[in-house]
Amino acid sequence: MPDKHKGKIKAKLDGAMKKFFWNGAIRSVYISYIEIAINCGAQISMMLNGSKYQQASEKLTGIVMLLYLVTVIVFWAGFIKKK
Repeated sequence: MPDKHKGKIKAKLDGAMKKFFWNGAIRSVYISYIEIAINCGAQISMMLNGSKYQQASEKLTGIVMLLYLVTVIVFWAGFIKKK
């Protein structure tokens, strides 16, 4: 392979690798966020309905997950606003 094309190919591969990494990382964060939101919704729903099957630690877990979800939204909104 001629050396004049080697730099261009390497630059394109490096760019693709960075995009692939960040797309995968963002996708993982979104999937985790959705899973937490689903679990939080179930815990909060049980708490609001006064379920006898829910323990106090599970109520606390639901509240903490809700706070986490709201905090993530606030930080993402601030991050997007800065761009």
